[in-house]
Amino acid sequence: MKIVVLIARLLLGLVFVVVGLNGFLNFLSAGPMPTGMAGQFVQALVESHYFWELLRYKSWVAHCCS
Repeated sequence: MKIVVLIARLLLGLVFVVVGLNGFLNFLSAGPMPTGMAGQFVQALVESHYFWELLRYKSWVAHCCS
């Protein structure tokens, strides 16, 4: 069981490192913007800067809890 926990922690840490580096290096593409009402909703979140604040706090909480 200790090995399973160790592997899970290492994989989760690797995910956080890769996503964190993507913020600086931009090697993962986001893909095309959704169309229709979903696209309008995402565009409103990005323009209001609420999305980035939510993402930053979510990432901070995830890093503190892991």
